[in-house]
Amino acid sequence: EASGATVSAVFAVFEPNGLAAMWDEGVAVRGAAGAAQQYWEQAAEFGHKYLSDAQGLDRIAALGGKIIAATPIAGLPLFAGWRAMPLADDAAARALQVMFVLRELRAGVHFNALTISGIAPVEAHMLNKGPQYTTMFGWPEPFADGADKKDRY
Repeated sequence: EASGATVSAVFAVFEPNGLAAMWDEGVAVRGAAGAAQQYWEQAAEFGHKYLSDAQGLDRIAALGGKIIAATPIAGLPLFAGWRAMPLADDAAARALQVMFVLRELRAGVHFNALTISGIAPVEAHMLNKGPQYTTMFGWPEPFADGADKKDRY
């Protein structure tokens, strides 16, 4: 359980005020833990439905699981939270959940690198894909373009 302001600090690339408002509205429906459980179950259902015929699911889950288990959680709160969730028994569901946790690991490392770089999230979006992309993450115009930080980016 956390406030919208705390959550916006973790989800560094989204405009903080809008994200905090969405969090506070959404968490009122079933609480943070209940929402996480619902999302986790939906990820499992999606994996079962769309990946059941895929080859190598056990290998994806096993190799991904090794990475997940070996990675320290310090500075990676989203990764730490999702890593603590129990994995599904179904191979396809489990593989997608493992991929999801790995995505959160990648995001956490990315958010930390962005913060350390001194490039503001809005500048990174502008340097990456421009105004339309920046708007997708909730940032209002006028956008800081980060042009003076292009080499750092």
